[in-house]
Amino acid sequence: MLNSVCIEANIKVDNTGTKISLPVIVTQDGLLKSYLD
Repeated sequence: MLNSVCIEANIKVDNTGTKISLPVIVTQDGLLKSYLD
């Protein structure tokens, strides 16, 4: 059975400290990075 969770992640853009919040999907194999890209 496949389980996944959608959460908000704070992404640090660069060294200026700028952050953005994006929804990410976490599966049993880890972060679904293609969705985040």
